[in-house]
Amino acid sequence: MILTGMTHKVRLLRFLLSHRIPDLPLRDWLTAFRRECLRSILDADSTLRDERAALATLSAACEVHGAIDGWTVAVFGGQGGAPDHLNLITLHSAKGQEFRLVIMMGMDQGKIPDWRVGELERREQRRLFYVGLSRAKEEVHMTYSGWRENRYGRRFHDGPSEFLIEVRDRLHDAEA
Repeated sequence: MILTGMTHKVRLLRFLLSHRIPDLPLRDWLTAFRRECLRSILDADSTLRDERAALATLSAACEVHGAIDGWTVAVFGGQGGAPDHLNLITLHSAKGQEFRLVIMMGMDQGKIPDWRVGELERREQRRLFYVGLSRAKEEVHMTYSGWRENRYGRRFHDGPSEFLIEVRDRLHDAEA
């Protein structure tokens, strides 16, 4: 089983390295990705029906006259720089980029910082939080639900992230 998982990882890595072509039509990239990496995995695992459906929806959107017909890999990856696109990115991948408006979601205590991490990891999560915060040229909005849920469905009502509270308090002090 480990060998099979490793084989899939190697196949994925080889594919990604050999298909780093920003101007490649997304439809062509996705077709090759499905054929070379995903088909065997999706066909073998019946629990991946949501992933199969998502792939089918994305593929349909790439077809002629589809919602994203004509997109390249670069545009789909958010590297096209078009002002009318929404870029959904992680805090890790936000470094070095700027946006007029940034919305940071999931700023709940227990999520950021993760309740399981030690002090070193906590510092790294604080750094990532500020990376995300500083990507905004004009506006930043941060949301939290006030609770988090673990994999067993148990909810924890922890409120906003301590990092979010720090920013709020600093802004309040600056206005006073």
